[in-house]
Amino acid sequence: FAGDGQSVIRFKDLKKKWPHLYSRWLIAVGGFHEHAHTMFAFVEMFWKPLVCSCMHVLQIERVQEITQNLEHNNYAHVQNALHAMTVGIVSFLVQDVRNPPPGLLLQDLDAYEALID
Repeated sequence: FAGDGQSVIRFKDLKKKWPHLYSRWLIAVGGFHEHAHTMFAFVEMFWKPLVCSCMHVLQIERVQEITQNLEHNNYAHVQNALHAMTVGIVSFLVQDVRNPPPGLLLQDLDAYEALID
């Protein structure tokens, strides 16, 4: 069984109340839940060296260093912020960086990385 946080809690309760019916079921979170926590972890992990500055430049106030839960559409706010950051970073690398050549980033990532010191 895979589901969101509330479904997992409810299913745990069912397994506890009727173990003979649910003993063979395995509880797991779904992809949405997993993706949300991964995004929240990236924001927290890279907050000081990158994300905080990007949020300031992009004037995004709804994304903070620590995201406690999925309330108030936190998932969408973080996802949209990370999308904007990704587009901005790739645009900078392709349009403004001259050495290594920007085309190399899109053609051969390994060769591009080899030229970065």
